[in-house]
Amino acid sequence: MNFYRNVYATLCCIGFLLLIIATASPFWMIHHCIDDYIHMGLWIVCSETMCYKVPSTASMKAAQALMIIALGISFIALVSSWDLLNRFVNRKVPEAFISSMANYVAGLCTLCTLMIMYLQLRIIQLMDTKHLAPDWAFSISCVACSIYFVIGTVNLILHGDLVLRERNPTPQVAPTEQIEHSP
Repeated sequence: MNFYRNVYATLCCIGFLLLIIATASPFWMIHHCIDDYIHMGLWIVCSETMCYKVPSTASMKAAQALMIIALGISFIALVSSWDLLNRFVNRKVPEAFISSMANYVAGLCTLCTLMIMYLQLRIIQLMDTKHLAPDWAFSISCVACSIYFVIGTVNLILHGDLVLRERNPTPQVAPTEQIEHSP
């Protein structure tokens, strides 16, 4: 069980770090111009010469808010994966369940952000005939989203198993004495 918790905490850390990198990165979408590359992120748009804020549209504000929520919730999942909640509140808290739900919500928020950015990409391509394409931060967000859904599912299964064991404890069986067999 200790190995599982270490792997789980490591995956939570990896997911959280990937989400931080993707949120801060200006490489969500790329536009291949004739002379230049233009990179667009959640917060800024950069060319080779300068950077400026992303235009304030409802879809971009929603994507930014969802990624901030995903970061906050993934931090909660990370803290609960290390059994720190029990220490903070000085009582028994179902950390496996909290962590699992936090991972699902972080994955859902990340998935919604990915959908918003992809749909925005498609709308821009249809309206302006610009050649935008997803960049590496978009891919990192896809990986983080997948990690959150996988570890959320695995941890929910583990939590269900722990709850069943608490409700139906297995009886302690005394070791049997060895019986000598005579030929």
